Order: sequence, then C-alpha cells, then structure tokens
Amino acid sequence: MKFSENWLRSACPTTLTTDELSNALTMAGLEVESVDPVSKNLNGVVVGLITKTRPHPNADKLKICDVDVGEVEQLQIVCGAPNAAEGMKVPTALVNAQLPNGLVIKRAKLRGELSLGMLCSGRELEIADDDSGLMSLANDLTVGSDIRDVFDLNDNIFTLKLTANRGDCLSIMGIARELQAISGVDAQYPEVEELSSIKPKDLSVNIADEKACPLYLGLTMRGVNSSVKTPPHIRSEEHTSELQ
Repeated sequence: MKFSENWLRSACPTTLTTDELSNALTMAGLEVESVDPVSKNLNGVVVGLITKTRPHPNADKLKICDVDVGEVEQLQIVCGAPNAAEGMKVPTALVNAQLPNGLVIKRAKLRGELSLGMLCSGRELEIADDDSGLMSLANDLTVGSDIRDVFDLNDNIFTLKLTANRGDCLSIMGIARELQAISGVDAQYPEVEELSSIKPKDLSVNIADEKACPLYLGLTMRGVNSSVKTPPHIRSEEHTSELQ
C-alpha cells in the first residue's frame, strides 16, 4: 500500500514529524517499508501562460510560443507538443531548471530559433502518466507559481507492508482512522452528498440465503461522462500513490 504523506495529513492533521509518523504506524501494526520523497530532483518549473504561438520557420512540427511566467519579459520557447495553444496554462521549465530524470534545461537554439525553457507534459514531471502533449493546468492558477507548490510535491510516499487481516487500511481514510486512534487527532471525513433512495424497479436484488448474506447493497449509476478529464491535482495524487 502506497500513499502520499500530505494526502494522509489532509485526512488526519497530526503534528507528528515524518519520522514519528513512520514509527507510530509501524508500532501500531502497519509496518512502514519505506519513506521516499515524491520529487527531490524537480525544481525551477513554474506555471506559464502561452500568450502567442506561431509556426517554426524551419520545422513543420514545431511551434514558437511566447510564454508569460510572471516576469517583466515573456519567454520564447520552441515546443513540439501538438496541443500547445494560446491561452493555455502549462508547466514551464525555466533555464537551469532540473527535471526528475536529471535533465537540466539550458538556453538553446532549436532549428535556428532561440528557446528559453521547456513546456512540459505530466510524465516529464513524473506527476502523471500522459505524455501525449502538454499538461493543461487550471485557469485559476497564478502565473509564475512553483509547480512543487501547485501539486504539493514537497511530500513523501509511504509504503506499507500490510498483513492480510488489515484490509481496512487499504485506503487513505482507513489509515486516517488508525492515525486518529494513535494520535488522538480527529480524522477529517469528506463530505458526501446523500443519495436519494433507489426505486425497487431500478435495481432488483434477490438474496437466496439471508443467513449467509444478511445484507447486499447495490447502486445504479446513470449519466456517467467518461470523456471528462480528472482534475490535475487528483491525477497527481493518484500517480504518486501508483493508482490507476
């Protein structure tokens, strides 16, 4: 079981340090196998706003983008992503930025045009699996904000070695309940909208043996839109916790 330390702290705001938290969970029977930083090598990446795009004069698949990163002057960045568009907010690696794979961004000329940075996909930042194009950020983010703060990357990933009888801790809220018992700090349960009762004609359940199965719950879901993209901050939490 892997989970984000910050995600757990949002569910149970304990004041224990990372080491104290690791030791407390282990002593409670939830053995902590490892604690690893989410992205220790990522720095110099900020929220950028693409204000203008134009074709590269010497390459059909490249674009030249003017990018606002919150400084006095905008940056010219050459980009090959097919979804690069004006008005889009994207992760922007500045000159001398370092990516998780160890790449250091340098001032460069790409096919004869100056490029002062790099526009990034989620996979290049190791905060999402999608590498089909640039990672589109929420419009309400402030230009120039550090990506580490946007995605809460000043974080650690805990890996637990759970025994077969602790299936209750295969979720953040399950571990938060355990942490509540350890620390005395109340867990913060998410607000869930109460569902209206389901009409019998919508879902029919027949229990053949009520002693063997005293309760069976079912739910009909309609109107699911599978084309809607999961918000970036949720994708980041899923990715760091290795959830698909």
